[in-house]
Amino acid sequence: MTEKKICTYCKEEKEIPEDFYRWRGFFKSECKKCTILRNGNYQKRVQAWKMRSGEGDVRNAYMRAYYAKN
Repeated sequence: MTEKKICTYCKEEKEIPEDFYRWRGFFKSECKKCTILRNGNYQKRVQAWKMRSGEGDVRNAYMRAYYAKN
């Protein structure tokens, strides 16, 4: 019998090994489907692909600002 866990994002009960990601030895609190949805929404909001795929001066300026801040 498989264990079940409730996703904190969609509040549905799902099976642990198939529907949840394992991170640092534990299963995350949100299911795989919700994790992918949340990550996709974040990347759309921030427009992360513009900074990663930029060439030349745009990318260099982004990387300089990132390392100065962090």
